[in-house]
Amino acid sequence: MTSEQIRQYLLSQNADDQWKAIMSILDQAAEAEIGYVCGAGLTPDERSHSAGRLDAVLSTKKLLEDAKEDAIKTL
Repeated sequence: MTSEQIRQYLLSQNADDQWKAIMSILDQAAEAEIGYVCGAGLTPDERSHSAGRLDAVLSTKKLLEDAKEDAIKTL
């Protein structure tokens, strides 16, 4: 999803569009961290720090997905 699509989805009044935009932002953040952590020339500390950021992004996405699933179940 492009940045313009994300912007349009976030501004929409449709919850599904907003959800897609948020998930896309998290996916793009994870992809950026994966690219960085796999790069050459990083110190062990830099690699470890980036891996921690990647874990945080993925954990946040999973937490949001689980919360959405729980909310849907209670409808």
